[in-house]
Amino acid sequence: MKHNNHEHEHHGHNHSEHGENCDCGCHSGHGDHPHHEHDHHEHHHHEHDHGHDGDYEKFIENTMVLSRSWNYSVQNPVSLRILEEKAKALFLDLGTQFSVEGIILGHIKGVIKTGADSFYSLSMTREGQTDVTASKNWTPDHEAAEYTFTINILSMKHIPVEEEYLHKAMIA
Repeated sequence: MKHNNHEHEHHGHNHSEHGENCDCGCHSGHGDHPHHEHDHHEHHHHEHDHGHDGDYEKFIENTMVLSRSWNYSVQNPVSLRILEEKAKALFLDLGTQFSVEGIILGHIKGVIKTGADSFYSLSMTREGQTDVTASKNWTPDHEAAEYTFTINILSMKHIPVEEEYLHKAMIA
């Protein structure tokens, strides 16, 4: 079995959107194993002293970063539109959990990939408002038997995240 290496930088969030060093997962591949589910997991709590006073410093000290990828292989190919709907529903739920007065204190990002040039990207910084971008090769009416889902959550509102919930939310 061959697994692609995933590299994630979690000491700040300064990657350019889908640039060479982007860690959103849109550049990771599938692996070539038809019935194996591989997951990659990074989960960090940052504690930094930025010289700020009061509540802001408490938020910074409690910053939570979660980065996780799963490869899925299904017997019956699934419509990409169904994968889009599953991801949007997950983001709406996570937005409710991570928002403070409707604002995500950080961001939630995700990518569904069905091939090297076929991906669907989601991003949320405000509760209930998921920005989506699809590659030109992503066709909602097509089906896929294998896909990868990557999620990255950076939040200054630290709440427990059930990683199994994230994983199961994208099973078709």
